[in-house]
Formats: sequence, structure tokens, C-alpha cells
Amino acid sequence: MLPEPLPFRTQAQALMLYRPLVLMVSATLLGFSASAQVVINEVSAANWTGPTDSFGEREDWIELFNSGGAVADLSGWYLSDSQNNNTKYEIPPGTTIAAGGRLVVWCSGRGTTAAPLHTNFKITQAAGERAVLSNASGTIVDNYQIINTTQADHSWGRTTDGAATWSLFLAPTPNAA
Repeated sequence: MLPEPLPFRTQAQALMLYRPLVLMVSATLLGFSASAQVVINEVSAANWTGPTDSFGEREDWIELFNSGGAVADLSGWYLSDSQNNNTKYEIPPGTTIAAGGRLVVWCSGRGTTAAPLHTNFKITQAAGERAVLSNASGTIVDNYQIINTTQADHSWGRTTDGAATWSLFLAPTPNAA
């Protein structure tokens, strides 16, 4: 049995009615998938002789990775070193990560809002210290707790970009695979 025809005279009438609904659903699904795939990828809390920031200092850093297939807009997202105060540093408007791309944020305590980004907090190797990523509504989407301290110039990172497992990196890889 064939389905009953739609009550539209033309295909254009049907598109005019359903197009806003399709666009809204598509935007919601694309926005969710892109944002859900940004993770904390690597954390350095012992940058003694490694890379320098835009101020010529060797600050600690957090690397974010977008494992999604689309650009991820991090405008209004947050980074913190505490789950209890997870909105310490708001990522400024216009901050994006390309598909498969990385973003290093320096944990210098400077609180800058222009690239390169500097949080308003510092991270240390103290027991229980964390790197926390929250979305624009303040929901924690990823966090990493420093359990074991490292030697100078080592970092903790996902074994491969975006992986579930973490490894000690004897040679940190900020903004690199």
C-alpha cells in the first residue's frame, strides 16, 4: 500500500514548511558532535626548559584537541584547575580549533583574552591538581587529574591524540602529534 501524498501542491511548499525544522535539527546535531569531541590532550606542569610563551617565559600549559570532523567553536567555554570552581578562565569569543587540530593554552596566571591564550590560574604538580574543560553552560566535558608527578620537562598526554589512555611523555608535544 502506498503512503498518502503530502498535503502540498508543490515540492517548494513542502520545503518552505520543513526547511527551518531541518536546519534547526542539523545545527543542533552538528554543534553537539563538534563540541563533544574536544578533549584535554596533554598537560605540562613541569615546563622548565621547554617551549616559551609569547612573553618569553616557560609557563605550564594545557593542550586541547578536536577529534571531530568539523571546526569546534570554544567561545565561552572554560578551563580551570578545579572541579569545584570549573569556570575560572573563560575562553574568549572567536576561539576555534580546526578539525583534527590542537590549541595550547598557557597556564601563566596572566588571564589574557587575545591569542596566544593565557589562563588566570597556574597549574602545579601538587597532588590532586587538575586540568578541567567545561562547555559554555559550565558542564565539565573533560578533566585530567595529576596523580603522579613528573620530572622537569615531561608531560602527561593521551597515548595518541584523543585516545582514552594517558602516558608519560619524556618529550612533550605541544601543538604536535
